[in-house]
Amino acid sequence: MAIKVTLGGIVILLTDQIKKAGGSIIIKNVEGKKEEDYFETAKKYLLNDVTQLMLLLTEYKKENINPQLIKKLQEKILPDPDFTL
Repeated sequence: MAIKVTLGGIVILLTDQIKKAGGSIIIKNVEGKKEEDYFETAKKYLLNDVTQLMLLLTEYKKENINPQLIKKLQEKILPDPDFTL
């Protein structure tokens, strides 16, 4: 489960790169409610080329993180009990 949470954080941080490549966050229905599926998004857009993923992660400009992405991480990833620092 922890890997799904970690990949969720990566997907959030790389949302702009996913969109630039023509992708989007996959949405699933959970009990009649639409929810972003970060794990399926990671499988589809990031894990198919791990060399490219490593390049994106190592070259990521952490000083330029969009505040909206930080807020999303705080809301979706940090409270998850499977996420520990």
